[in-house]
Amino acid sequence: MRDPRLGRRYAEALYSAASDQGVADEVVTVFEETIAPLEKDPSFLAFWRGRRVPEARRYELVDELFGKLPKVVTQFFKLLLEKKREEVLFDVIPALRDLHDKQRGIVRATLTTAVALGDDELAPFKAMLTDRLGGNVILTTKVDEELIAGFRLRYADRIIDGSVARSITEIRRRLSA
Repeated sequence: MRDPRLGRRYAEALYSAASDQGVADEVVTVFEETIAPLEKDPSFLAFWRGRRVPEARRYELVDELFGKLPKVVTQFFKLLLEKKREEVLFDVIPALRDLHDKQRGIVRATLTTAVALGDDELAPFKAMLTDRLGGNVILTTKVDEELIAGFRLRYADRIIDGSVARSITEIRRRLSA
């Protein structure tokens, strides 16, 4: 069973150890580019979540599969196996990225609009976020035609919903109350 809070605690420990060893950038990259795709790999999931492979062999397989990665990564995998916390692995990835972003002063935001916007139209959103949050803003865009018009901006734990769809829903709610 997945547990993002537990994943965050493990991510904090991993990030701290990786920072102490001077390999935080490399570890975050490994988790995003190498480990994250394994969540969709049935062979890896059968090995990782399954109990058919003896425990000693699972440790050997971690060394064989991930031995070329920073040592802190293989130690982390072995810790998860030892503590029977295999399910936490994929909750660690977003938490690790968030910790790394925070350390580097990066804020990630997602802007959803009904139509694709050009760079000139995105600039005010990026400027507003930079003024409000400081740091370097990485703005990702999505198109959702169901918004009808307007936008939905998500960053950190906040959502600014300026969509026509939300306005219509709000009017309906008020009229039916």
